[in-house]
Amino acid sequence: MKEKLVITNYDNFKNANFFIDQYYKAKDMLKEVNDFFMSFISSKLITGKDLNNIHPSALVGDYNRLEWTSKFIGYHYLSSASIPYYYLDKDFNNNCKRCKEKIEENKIYTPIVLNQLHRTLTNTDFDCYYVLSQDNVLYEFIPIASKNSIEFNFDKKDNNIYITGYFYHYHEGGAQFGASYSSLDKIIKTIIIDKSNNNVIKVDCDVQQIQEGNANGKSYWDKNHEDYCLSDMDGINTKDFDNVKMEIYKINSGLYHRNYTLEQLHERFDERYKKSYKEDLTDTIIKDCIRYNF
Repeated sequence: MKEKLVITNYDNFKNANFFIDQYYKAKDMLKEVNDFFMSFISSKLITGKDLNNIHPSALVGDYNRLEWTSKFIGYHYLSSASIPYYYLDKDFNNNCKRCKEKIEENKIYTPIVLNQLHRTLTNTDFDCYYVLSQDNVLYEFIPIASKNSIEFNFDKKDNNIYITGYFYHYHEGGAQFGASYSSLDKIIKTIIIDKSNNNVIKVDCDVQQIQEGNANGKSYWDKNHEDYCLSDMDGINTKDFDNVKMEIYKINSGLYHRNYTLEQLHERFDERYKKSYKEDLTDTIIKDCIRYNF
């Protein structure tokens, strides 16, 4: 800081000029502090194009912690590469065979998922921020399009710094007696940082329901119940993402009551696939999609 505020008795001044000068000095100081923290926050955030340059032990989360990410890759890999919090308890791991097996599985699936995310999110409006913890675990934070929601908080009596951000999740499902329900949730993510060493401890997730209804009159048996995320109420919508891989899977899974040849699938999806994934659609990719191997 270049200058310090002066503490004095303002009753001794004939006008408010000194007070106004102090006010603008305080504003400049606060801006400097805010700029520092925003720079500090940015240093902790990883984007889609960075994902193939890191080697985390796992992508952590379950359905309530990976909403944005889950809209771009299949749940098969997502669930395989995600490791619930209880697997991260070191004492529990030492006495749990399944925990050790799960961690070994993550070593296989995590690079596959990160490569998929890198190819899908890089240089698109749908890119997302991730955070690498001190335990080499990768967490989803918020979509880049939601960066204006980022705030920081700290307390001298607390050893942690808290960085929060949020986006929204809309979903529909079945209710009683064949009815259907809808819910709009605010997904609040909090990065917890140990201020003694600036390391990320973990990312917490809080879900606040802000709206619910009857899913626009849909019944439980209606197809294509909506499930998408919003960067903000008028922002990027994951429903707008052309998930060609999922479409290829569905079209050959019996849902459309028809099996297509590779030539037909190429003709139907080559252009769309390249637009979404920035690469050519190959026979291998098609076969992986049909097997839900993406």
